[in-house]
Amino acid sequence: MGVSLMKTGPRVAETVTVDPTLLSYLAGFVDGEGCIVIIKTQTQYQPAYCLHLEVTNCNKEVLDLFADTFKRGTVLKFKDRINWRPCWVYQSSSRQAAEILQLLLPFLRVKKNQALLGIEFQKIKSGQHRGRWHPLTSVDLRIREMFRTQISHFNGNSKGRFKQ
Repeated sequence: MGVSLMKTGPRVAETVTVDPTLLSYLAGFVDGEGCIVIIKTQTQYQPAYCLHLEVTNCNKEVLDLFADTFKRGTVLKFKDRINWRPCWVYQSSSRQAAEILQLLLPFLRVKKNQALLGIEFQKIKSGQHRGRWHPLTSVDLRIREMFRTQISHFNGNSKGRFKQ
């Protein structure tokens, strides 16, 4: 018996079923090697906020397991550095990251608060999308900034290091 994840898009509707034991294993990697943040960037019109999930490891096989299991996200190689082992990162953003965090939530311990905030942020953000011709209100922007600040605080980074 597994947990299902529905993948939707313009051309595909696919259900991915994941074994709870595997979810527990992957949640351990998110707890130990993962990062859940809300990244802030400045667009031409106003700030933009995006939920971001990353897991970094020197074992690419583990990160490929994330991509293969969830059918979402990408695995990228870090730029090689002298005297460093090769390193890769699994990345997923926005709605896809929230869907993955929702599946991992029952098994997360260290990053449970960040996951809860990220999932709630994405729900609120999805309900507020207005596009570039209908900018977000100042209240909407303050709410998004509050979520970004709270996640940074739980990450032990009260100065918001991930602000760009």
